[in-house]
Amino acid sequence: MSGFQDLGYLIKLISDNMLKIINRSISQFGLTFQQFQIIEYIINQENDVSQKDIENHLGVAHPTVVGLLKRMEIKNFIVCKFNPDDKRVKNVYLTKKAYKIMEQVSLEKKQIENQICFGICDKQRDALLSSLNTLLENLNK
Repeated sequence: MSGFQDLGYLIKLISDNMLKIINRSISQFGLTFQQFQIIEYIINQENDVSQKDIENHLGVAHPTVVGLLKRMEIKNFIVCKFNPDDKRVKNVYLTKKAYKIMEQVSLEKKQIENQICFGICDKQRDALLSSLNTLLENLNK
């Protein structure tokens, strides 16, 4: 058997390389991958999204999210407003600019995923996703 035998190291290498490719690809839109993840998360939610929701989704600390959101607000991808029912909560809303570029960015992401999964059939891809989700669940126990 060739290749890496250290599962953790192999996952890290794949993650680092994917991140590099994705960031290079979406930088043309003025986004980083984490910023893209925030926009994608907000789009997929049915209710208002707070800064705390984003912290929990990304698994990062409050100052990190505040910095990400400030940069996104400067680039006119989001608007942050205090929740009218609870002034301690800041909700995050997407701008028209964010919605407009998301279609293009999502296509870029899909092309990269297709490149990464080249030579892997749908059944293998589903099994890989299932296994990786199991690994993540095991780590979070």
